[in-house]
Amino acid sequence: MAYNIRALEGFNTDLFAAIEWHLEINPKLAGQLIKEIERTFEIIATHPLSFQKVYKRTRKVNLIRFPYKIVFEVRKKDVIVIAFAHHKRIPKYWEARK
Repeated sequence: MAYNIRALEGFNTDLFAAIEWHLEINPKLAGQLIKEIERTFEIIATHPLSFQKVYKRTRKVNLIRFPYKIVFEVRKKDVIVIAFAHHKRIPKYWEARK
């Protein structure tokens, strides 16, 4: 069963900032980041409950090549994506978004 993925506005803001930063450094690297995010979303959509729980219903998945994590919650048949966070960012800065 595939879950529906819905991203909060805060996630989109985080994601676009990261992509923009990578575009300035190296456009090819930004493209690789986007591909890794797409692959990760495919896995989340099919197996969201297999990822580490951080707090109650909140889970995270770390990207393999880049120092980012995707923070999300599973609600019935939906995955609500809360944040795209760099590993060095203040932990749980995204909690107010829920």
